Amino acid sequence: MPICKVEQHENPKGIVILLHGLNNKPTVMAELGKKFYQAQYHTLLVGLNGHGCGNLPLKNISEKDWLQDIEEAIAKAAELKSNSQLPVYFVGFSLGALTFLTYCSILPEQSIVDKVILLAPASFTHFDTPLLRKLAVWGRSWKVPGFTPAEFQQLRFLPINFYQNLLTLKRTLERNQFRNTNLPTLVIMDTKDEMVSYKKLKRGLAQYHLTNWKVKEIVVTRRLNGRKWHHLIIAEKSLGKIENEKLWQSVAHFLGE
Repeated sequence: MPICKVEQHENPKGIVILLHGLNNKPTVMAELGKKFYQAQYHTLLVGLNGHGCGNLPLKNISEKDWLQDIEEAIAKAAELKSNSQLPVYFVGFSLGALTFLTYCSILPEQSIVDKVILLAPASFTHFDTPLLRKLAVWGRSWKVPGFTPAEFQQLRFLPINFYQNLLTLKRTLERNQFRNTNLPTLVIMDTKDEMVSYKKLKRGLAQYHLTNWKVKEIVVTRRLNGRKWHHLIIAEKSLGKIENEKLWQSVAHFLGE
């Protein structure tokens, strides 16, 4: 089951699904989840298979397993929603954002999610497939060192198939022309992001006619382990106190708080 933690508010204004990035502990989204709960939302902290949730062997995990994790999280949100008029919001960081978008693109119609918040979405990465194709000759069980700081890292060595899964999700989303993803969406990222290309994001908005997407730029100000991690905009520890508060204010404004 991909749901790592569910916090139900006694007087909820909505339901929020939170999903981490590649090789992150699911709890990296807990700080943001706490803010949502304090703002009177049910919160669902979701973990993808291979990230501290699920029991599949790492080398056997495919992008289909991650899409199944999204489907189960959406089903849990629908259960909480029941017959109420509570809105459902999705908050995804990096791989979490990409996996949700790809899930939407393979659906015959739009999901129950009303608004979307994408933090540094991996749907517009700098890198592409040639390097990973070369690495793939070593097999799906071959592992490479994780680049995520230890505070946020789930695995010290990451199976190469996790990167292959990411690129398969990205290609599927592009092949489907971002179908069903033009929901009211707020994208937040640092323009110096090491993984996500701001230029590709802006081109993608036009190419895929994502007219309901809005982009908010943010600047990482804090150093972690001697450097700035421009991709890690999910916590005060990596983002900086002032910018972290700005991020939350942007989210709250987008949701009509």
